[in-house]
Amino acid sequence: MRPFKNISVVPNIPERITFLRELSLNFWTVWNPEAERLFSEMNKSLWLKVGRNPVKFLKNVSQKRLDQAAESEEYLKLYDDVVEKCGIYKELKKSWYGKNYANKEELNDLQIAYFSAEFGIHESFPIYSGGLGILAGDHIKSSSDLDIPLIAVGLLYKNGYFEQKITKEGSQQVIYNSYSFSDFPVTPAKNDFGEEIKISVDLPEGTLMAKVWIADVMNTRILFLDTDISENPPEFRVITSQLYGGDNEMRIKQEMLLGIGGVRALRRVGFTPTVWHMNEGHSVFMALERIRELVESKKVNFIQALEAVRASTVFTTHTPVPAGNDAFHHSLISKYFGKFWRRLGISEKEFLDLGRADIDKTSQMFNLTILALKAATWKNGVSKLHGEVSRSMWNDVWYSIPSVEIPIRHITNGIHVESWLHEEMRKLYDKYLPEWKDNLLNLNYWNKIDEIPNEELWTTLKKMKGNMIDFVHNRVIDQRRRHGETIEQLREIENIFDSDTLTIGFARRFATYKRATLIFRNMERLKSIINNPERPVQIIFAGKAHPADKPGQELIKKIYEISRMPDFANRIVILENYDMEVGRNLVSGVDIWLNTPRRPHEASGTSGQKVPVNGGINFSVLDGWWVEGYNKHNGWVIGDSREYDNTEIQDNVDSVSFYDTLEKEVIPAYYSRQGKDYPERFLGIVKESIKSNVPVFNTHRMVKDYLEKLYIPAFEYGKKLGNDDYKKAMQLAEWKKKVRTEWDSVRINSNSKREDGEEIPVNYKVDFSATVYLGDISPEDVSVEVYFARYNINDEMENYEVFPLEMERETLHNTYIFKGTVQLEERGRYEYSMRVVPKDSDLPQQHDLGLVRWIEL
Repeated sequence: MRPFKNISVVPNIPERITFLRELSLNFWTVWNPEAERLFSEMNKSLWLKVGRNPVKFLKNVSQKRLDQAAESEEYLKLYDDVVEKCGIYKELKKSWYGKNYANKEELNDLQIAYFSAEFGIHESFPIYSGGLGILAGDHIKSSSDLDIPLIAVGLLYKNGYFEQKITKEGSQQVIYNSYSFSDFPVTPAKNDFGEEIKISVDLPEGTLMAKVWIADVMNTRILFLDTDISENPPEFRVITSQLYGGDNEMRIKQEMLLGIGGVRALRRVGFTPTVWHMNEGHSVFMALERIRELVESKKVNFIQALEAVRASTVFTTHTPVPAGNDAFHHSLISKYFGKFWRRLGISEKEFLDLGRADIDKTSQMFNLTILALKAATWKNGVSKLHGEVSRSMWNDVWYSIPSVEIPIRHITNGIHVESWLHEEMRKLYDKYLPEWKDNLLNLNYWNKIDEIPNEELWTTLKKMKGNMIDFVHNRVIDQRRRHGETIEQLREIENIFDSDTLTIGFARRFATYKRATLIFRNMERLKSIINNPERPVQIIFAGKAHPADKPGQELIKKIYEISRMPDFANRIVILENYDMEVGRNLVSGVDIWLNTPRRPHEASGTSGQKVPVNGGINFSVLDGWWVEGYNKHNGWVIGDSREYDNTEIQDNVDSVSFYDTLEKEVIPAYYSRQGKDYPERFLGIVKESIKSNVPVFNTHRMVKDYLEKLYIPAFEYGKKLGNDDYKKAMQLAEWKKKVRTEWDSVRINSNSKREDGEEIPVNYKVDFSATVYLGDISPEDVSVEVYFARYNINDEMENYEVFPLEMERETLHNTYIFKGTVQLEERGRYEYSMRVVPKDSDLPQQHDLGLVRWIEL
């Protein structure tokens, strides 16, 4: 053994620029170009080499460069400007929340805990896999910008998500790197005595310990849990090794740590959240831990604690595909929660029932999404269409209630604009829309886009495309050099793409429903399109497939093979290792963003929202956010809004639509110059894309929606049920218990003799009467209603109306007559029925119990 030990000598930051240390431990540089310049201008090549990571940069920059910066008047002016700007940013009184809510005394205790399995803040912090994590990262950044009182919780993965290499044969190669947390902008959480904070979670194999780390995203913080510590045995230390790695047993351990451990970490660090947000079902065990706390500390029973916890809980579902929702076999749940349900004071059956729909008592799977739906009062999908899909998808949880009334609403996703905005486009906005940051949600203000001269806009777009092409060349050279290609072959890469050619981008997770190979269904037609000598087209692909998703990996291989065919060699390329850096380059450089999911399987699709802000145009299936974003003038659609039972037919129809629209609309718009140096019609669509999408599909609007539609209602309702030692929660729980117990005896019969198919005039008053037997339920505890569903000429349900009836009298013991008048103001075909629904002034929404009794025909 060599008699040597390691020691690291790090640069000494001069006192004049010591703020660089604080800045490096804050993610503000991610979306602040001036702050980033403080590092990049000191040593540009090193900045790029360390992946734009300020922590690693300061550990590796030379002392000479630091000393020179501290003596440079130009550098110090930039430095002082950034320090001042940072101070202004942190001032509460200047923030949106400070102006609108900070002075409202009733919201003084508002603190939101945001749980997510992954966070995509920046590519130098690789603890994200794709859209879910990047959305979480953008959520955090906008919360910071608006100064919303939010604290986030996640896991700190030693190996992150995998790095993707594509072999010479086109196969995906999975590589897990080992990261040092000293290279990340995270610091250990410490108590008042300076001791590192650690929490524990009981597992069947023993006690799992986790260290708590803190990351600052300017005004917002994230707590991260790390099990790779000396207190744990080897099998526990790997629990936070990989994001979405391992088998179901590893997954359940990670999710117990995130949910149960996350609550304990918040308590230990000193946070007292009043609203709890689960970003997808991975963190749902958080609700169970909070129920346990109440059962053991407040001496309430399980159903009372559940009522109190769900009052302040928000759940966002992101997955419109059943297989994408985590579910564990009952044997696994019993293994890991056998002691836990005893602490809740409930039986094994009662616990397992929490994870399955009431209509399906035989299921042996414990579904985390179903548990989340039951454990959260406030539930949402991530686009309007996804809200509809979610209500239909989880209808079994409310099996007697029409899907349109199921209490899952939607808040459409957005993007953090400054994180995805190219520097050249930012300059253009600063010049022609100087107050754009303060008017991000002002649709009228964004009409100023029309004032940008077409020549200047076109020059900017061409420059960004040139930057992207340089990036593509460098990536492809690195890949093919690794494959052992000759110098002559590497030189040919310079012929791949040019800035005068219409460029289409497709980058996302390679799941089969996203149909990455849809455009290759007619190879000859595609070949003639992209190789047209006068109007050529070039296409960039990028994306990872989950290591266990073999069909997804086959899609990557197929596209790679096509890209190496002589007829496609310089027109199609697939980049490896899709991450935020690749994404940023593509969304700012392509002319057209392609999205081809099999409708309605795209929950939102935020990659397409990053394109308009950079002057790109969407060409997409009418799915996810594009259903709301498309206005017939700001892009193009593939197919129509129909959904097909036969996927082969759907794929054929959509592929033909793609070819036709590309040939007849997209290409002519791009190449038609009409005597000018730029495509005027195309730029008209670009401008419409910017001004119609940017002020709507951003996370500032999204987070405000969460605050106003979910967080504040959850805070107020949680406070209401928590007052007087949870007195109202206990009363509501007991009332619900009584209603559920008696509900099977409820009956309703119509006294109205109306003919099926009867025709009545608009606004005609129709009398309805019903006889209702309620058992031991009081008439004041129900709403007796006439329910009308209106259908259009295509026999599609368009709307519904509910007309409550009033109790007239009691006829027999527990039997009542209800009467009322209905007046329909719209023509159309209606279906109607009568029903009984539980009613209480403390219910946050009508169908909170999921109970309804319809008339018996």
